Amino acid sequence: MRDKVKEIRESWFKNHEVKITEFELDGWNAIIDWRNPNDCYFAVRYIIILGGILYVSGDIGEAVYKWYNPISLPSLATFNLDYFSEKCTASPTGPGFLVWNRELVVEQINEVKKDRIYDAEYSKYEIELAAKKAMECVDTQEYWCEFLGYNIAFHLFGSEPMEFADAGLEPEMRCLAHLEGLKMIQERLKKRWR
Repeated sequence: MRDKVKEIRESWFKNHEVKITEFELDGWNAIIDWRNPNDCYFAVRYIIILGGILYVSGDIGEAVYKWYNPISLPSLATFNLDYFSEKCTASPTGPGFLVWNRELVVEQINEVKKDRIYDAEYSKYEIELAAKKAMECVDTQEYWCEFLGYNIAFHLFGSEPMEFADAGLEPEMRCLAHLEGLKMIQERLKKRWR
């Protein structure tokens, strides 16, 4: 994750500047343009609506994020990625701005396998066989969920294997970039106000 944040901050948004346009429409609202003034790469427009809606558009994709309380730039900049992603109601990948990461599933399988062998509820052979079969099904969430529906999954994941259906989902890098952009904007504005 740190590598992704570093890439976004030092490559994507390195020379970006912020321009804020505030407007009144049933309360405070703002349009925030975040871009490099010398080119249009990785340009982002944030529209904050007082009622708790954030619209994002630009070179790194569109998304709508929704809260049930009013939001502001300072509050948005404090959110962590999981919370921010949960608030996404629309994106190119669907609600949550989530994508499948097979590496997360492989980590989960190895961790659970180690724990299950230690607990010794099933034989080591049964657990290793289940883990081997699981590793063959990590390429997509569809294959993964299909595996979880088989009896062999119980040897590895216990009585409720479908609890692991989302094991490989994570927020997409563009969602991270939307959040990091907000954080960088807030950091730059704080420097201006000092």
